[in-house]
Amino acid sequence: MIAAALCLSSQALGRVAVAQEQPAPGEAGAREQVETVGGPPESLPSADEEAARRRAYSTGIVMLGGILICGVSLVALALLWGNRMRRIARQPLPKVAPRDDLWYLKAKDKPDVGDANVGDTEYPS
Repeated sequence: MIAAALCLSSQALGRVAVAQEQPAPGEAGAREQVETVGGPPESLPSADEEAARRRAYSTGIVMLGGILICGVSLVALALLWGNRMRRIARQPLPKVAPRDDLWYLKAKDKPDVGDANVGDTEYPS
């Protein structure tokens, strides 16, 4: 699959140039030195353009690899996290004391003697 992607991307980069042998200066084929597939000889890229194209291709492949690795790791993280959450959800809840449904009818606890209320007006003598 990776080999197919590399092959397709190299075909999409541009024209394929095939260099022929250099004829002698007096021969009839001196003008036609390079043959291109799909275009005239004037449209050949220079060496700088070819180097830039190869750099762009390498950068693109590295970026696609990074995206692929990040995507696979995120899917793996979601699977592992989901498994852990399912395990936690299957555990029984801890036991709790039975609730008193009439809790609001109970008398409040009396405060201790040592506690002083804010509204008290009696002072010790």
